[in-house]
Amino acid sequence: MATLYIDVWIDAAQTLIGRPVQNMAVSIPGTSAVITNPANGKARRRVRLYSDADCFVKWGTSPTATGGTDSIPLGADNPESFDIETGDKISVITRA
Repeated sequence: MATLYIDVWIDAAQTLIGRPVQNMAVSIPGTSAVITNPANGKARRRVRLYSDADCFVKWGTSPTATGGTDSIPLGADNPESFDIETGDKISVITRA
């Protein structure tokens, strides 16, 4: 089964340095993952998404990843970094 791996940093610049504050993995196709709010209360997070299969991702308060233009394609074994808000969910489906 394919997996989307999610690492979360607080106050990260373009280059991710140090240890992430949150790590998780979501099965593809699958459920969503919720980005939590550590004690410092800052809203903005930088996430690194890494998948072992081609997939589409989408995040927000109630996301549904689709193969359409409203989702972001993510290539297998090609990590990407994005800024998201605390409390956002990340949804993922495989690419056909």
